[in-house]
Amino acid sequence: IRADISNMSLVGGILRAVFPGMDTTSMAAEIALRVSEELDYEHEAQIQREFADYYRGHPTIEIPEVFPELSWKRVLTTRFIKGRSFSPRS
Repeated sequence: IRADISNMSLVGGILRAVFPGMDTTSMAAEIALRVSEELDYEHEAQIQREFADYYRGHPTIEIPEVFPELSWKRVLTTRFIKGRSFSPRS
Protein backbone atom coordinates (compact mmCIF):
# COMPACT_ATOMS: atom_id res chain seq x y z
CA ILE A 1 0.00 0.00 0.00
CA ARG A 2 2.82 2.39 0.83
CA ALA A 3 4.30 1.76 -2.64
CA ASP A 4 0.91 2.59 -4.15
CA ILE A 5 0.79 5.79 -2.13
CA SER A 6 4.19 6.79 -3.46
CA ASN A 7 2.74 6.41 -6.97
CA MET A 8 -0.05 8.91 -6.34
CA SER A 9 1.45 11.16 -9.01
CA LEU A 10 0.04 8.65 -11.53
CA VAL A 11 -3.38 9.11 -9.97
CA GLY A 12 -2.87 12.85 -10.29
CA GLY A 13 -2.38 12.39 -14.04
CA ILE A 14 -5.59 10.40 -14.35
CA LEU A 15 -7.50 12.96 -12.27
CA ARG A 16 -6.16 15.75 -14.50
CA ALA A 17 -7.60 13.98 -17.55
CA VAL A 18 -10.99 13.54 -15.86
CA PHE A 19 -11.11 16.94 -14.11
CA PRO A 20 -9.26 19.44 -16.31
CA GLY A 21 -8.64 22.72 -14.54
CA MET A 22 -8.70 21.23 -11.02
CA ASP A 23 -5.66 21.16 -8.75
CA THR A 24 -5.27 17.39 -9.01
CA THR A 25 -1.77 17.44 -7.50
CA SER A 26 -3.20 18.67 -4.19
CA MET A 27 -6.08 16.21 -4.49
CA ALA A 28 -3.69 13.27 -4.99
CA ALA A 29 -1.52 14.46 -2.09
CA GLU A 30 -4.58 14.67 0.16
CA ILE A 31 -5.66 11.15 -0.78
CA ALA A 32 -2.15 9.84 -0.04
CA LEU A 33 -2.10 11.61 3.34
CA ARG A 34 -5.51 10.26 4.38
CA VAL A 35 -4.64 6.69 3.33
CA SER A 36 -1.35 6.95 5.26
CA GLU A 37 -3.26 8.07 8.35
CA GLU A 38 -5.59 5.08 7.99
CA LEU A 39 -2.54 2.77 8.01
CA ASP A 40 -1.35 4.14 11.35
CA TYR A 41 -3.42 1.77 13.49
CA GLU A 42 -2.38 3.34 16.77
CA HIS A 43 -3.66 6.71 15.51
CA GLU A 44 -6.74 5.06 14.03
CA ALA A 45 -7.50 3.35 17.37
CA GLN A 46 -7.32 6.71 19.15
CA ILE A 47 -9.66 8.34 16.64
CA GLN A 48 -12.07 5.40 16.89
CA ARG A 49 -12.11 5.69 20.70
CA GLU A 50 -12.87 9.43 20.39
CA PHE A 51 -15.76 8.72 18.00
CA ALA A 52 -17.05 5.98 20.32
CA ASP A 53 -17.00 8.42 23.25
CA TYR A 54 -18.78 11.09 21.21
CA TYR A 55 -21.53 8.77 19.94
CA ARG A 56 -21.93 6.69 23.12
CA GLY A 57 -25.65 6.40 23.86
CA HIS A 58 -26.73 7.48 20.37
CA PRO A 59 -29.92 5.64 19.32
CA THR A 60 -28.73 4.64 15.83
CA ILE A 61 -24.93 5.07 15.67
CA GLU A 62 -22.64 2.54 17.31
CA ILE A 63 -18.85 2.66 17.07
CA PRO A 64 -17.02 -0.64 17.68
CA GLU A 65 -14.97 -0.90 20.86
CA VAL A 66 -11.18 -1.07 20.34
CA PHE A 67 -9.37 -3.87 22.18
CA PRO A 68 -6.01 -2.23 23.00
CA GLU A 69 -4.59 -5.44 24.47
CA LEU A 70 -5.07 -7.08 21.05
CA SER A 71 -4.00 -4.08 18.95
CA TRP A 72 -0.66 -2.56 18.09
CA LYS A 73 1.11 -0.71 15.29
CA ARG A 74 0.14 -3.20 12.56
CA VAL A 75 -3.06 -4.68 13.99
CA LEU A 76 -6.30 -2.98 15.02
CA THR A 77 -8.74 -5.28 16.80
CA THR A 78 -12.29 -4.10 17.41
CA ARG A 79 -15.60 -5.59 18.39
CA PHE A 80 -17.65 -6.83 15.43
CA ILE A 81 -20.89 -4.98 14.79
CA LYS A 82 -23.26 -6.23 12.12
CA GLY A 83 -24.24 -3.25 10.01
CA ARG A 84 -27.32 -2.41 8.01
CA SER A 85 -27.48 -1.54 4.34
CA PHE A 86 -28.38 1.95 3.16
CA SER A 87 -30.09 0.54 0.09
CA PRO A 88 -33.77 -0.49 0.30
CA ARG A 89 -34.39 -4.19 0.56
CA SER A 90 -36.20 -5.84 -2.31
